[in-house]
Amino acid sequence: MNPNAHAILIGIDHYADPKLPSLHYAEKDCRDLKTALSAPESGTFPEENITLLTGAEANCQNVRERLTA
Repeated sequence: MNPNAHAILIGIDHYADPKLPSLHYAEKDCRDLKTALSAPESGTFPEENITLLTGAEANCQNVRERLTA
């Protein structure tokens, strides 16, 4: 584990804009990736250093806040 490693994972299945197609499993894939990245036996990131933004939480304001934190 690298205590200085950080990750922001963003997954959106359904966008507010109806012109954008829905995606299947983007949110689940992000949750699974977080689990893999923080797994004690093979992960690189401490769990507390992984930010997961999915669905409505994955908005521009929240992404900017996490990037500048």
